[in-house]
Amino acid sequence: MRKARFLMAIVGLASASRAEVQGYRLAQGKDGPGISTALSYTFGIHGNRVTRAEGEVRLDPDVAGNVTGELRVPIDALVSDSAERDCHMREALGLDYKRSHFPDEHLCSNDRLPAGAVVFPEIILQIRGANAPAVTTLAVGKETPISVDAAWTIHGVTRPARLQLTVSRDAKIPGAVRIRGSSDVRLADFGVVVKSAHVLFVTSSVGDTATVQFDLTLVPHR
Repeated sequence: MRKARFLMAIVGLASASRAEVQGYRLAQGKDGPGISTALSYTFGIHGNRVTRAEGEVRLDPDVAGNVTGELRVPIDALVSDSAERDCHMREALGLDYKRSHFPDEHLCSNDRLPAGAVVFPEIILQIRGANAPAVTTLAVGKETPISVDAAWTIHGVTRPARLQLTVSRDAKIPGAVRIRGSSDVRLADFGVVVKSAHVLFVTSSVGDTATVQFDLTLVPHR
């Protein structure tokens, strides 16, 4: 009988611990969730913004470092001021090169890919843990540096990453947290090839490293 009560107490403690974990969803602003990318090329920088994304982070607001979660970005949500360039980016990120003529030649026609051509439709950032203080100890509007253990999945390839970001309690939304910072992603690590473009009589080449910039708001939900 005593052993049964002991086991029930352990189960009760575990349930209480699980109940303290809070889910935080990615807020969507009028211009998107707050993610952009920059990729250098011969004549400057190609900038893109993410128009939509899905994600959830789970953490205990009273416990430091207890963070897991996932962020998913459809590759067709990466947009710039050029429809042609956007299609070329979707070629590089979404096609299985072994099953298509890319990168030997472009598949885009009228800034669109053939139906069913995209094999890798999204980019995934998996959050595995963080060196971060408890949310309840953060000051409103004051950014605190954190280190996030994560993994990128791009073009069907998963690679570990460590992101150096900042976190603060949001000043406008009660209980929400704001994540800011940037992370460099080396495209070759994921087998991504971005074809050079021809501008008049000049070949424009693209750099190998993309910088992902974050300005996210995570809102608690049940």
